[in-house]
Amino acid sequence: MNANKAQFIDCDFSYSVFERAYFRSATFRNCKFVGCRFYDSNLRGVSFSASDFRYATFHRTLLEPIEMIAVLPQEPNLKRDILQNLRANAAEIGDFSSQRDFVLAEIGAAIDHEKRALKGKEDYYRVKYQGFVPKARATLSYLGLMFSGLLWGHGERPLRLIGSAIFFIAALSLLNLWAVIPRVGWTETGAGLKLIGYCFDKFWDAGPDIRFRGFVFVDYLLIAMRYVYIGLFISVMFKSISHR
Repeated sequence: MNANKAQFIDCDFSYSVFERAYFRSATFRNCKFVGCRFYDSNLRGVSFSASDFRYATFHRTLLEPIEMIAVLPQEPNLKRDILQNLRANAAEIGDFSSQRDFVLAEIGAAIDHEKRALKGKEDYYRVKYQGFVPKARATLSYLGLMFSGLLWGHGERPLRLIGSAIFFIAALSLLNLWAVIPRVGWTETGAGLKLIGYCFDKFWDAGPDIRFRGFVFVDYLLIAMRYVYIGLFISVMFKSISHR
């Protein structure tokens, strides 16, 4: 069907199948697409104001990521499932920039899902996540997602990788103060800058000045960080290159 720049208001398309539909720059206001399936369709420039896309799926369909993310269900579990499908759809059509947007939105929905599971205020989460074990799993999943975001932005924000490395190295340098200051004094450390330099050199394996060596376990942590960050950097680079 061809509905270029058409307007649809208060329409119910629930459980319909759209194949090779052309809706470019069309407007849908307060429409229902519950359980719909889109195949080889064009939804570029479409506006879906106050529309319902619960349980909808997309296959080889061109669409606007920002518009679709804005109209997804508020329930985090439903939102996460649709975003997984949208991510797969973006990969099918080679739209890797949109795929990144869907991945970050999917992770945000997963974090919201685990947070609601921990609070247990809604009936769905109160019933499904009863007892210690379900709560513990939700807690570990939530903490893992938060740490992954802090460490490297879930692999989608390379600059976060640099920022987290600087943060952890600075924190370990501060920890080393308690071991180095009693031995060499504050003045010799250059107001603490030489301690930071030691940790950076240790991280890069650049032959640090052993006069400013602190706790042994800090050295081991810096060495472990080196290899972890090398692995994460390679993963980010591989993902970036493979998408081109």
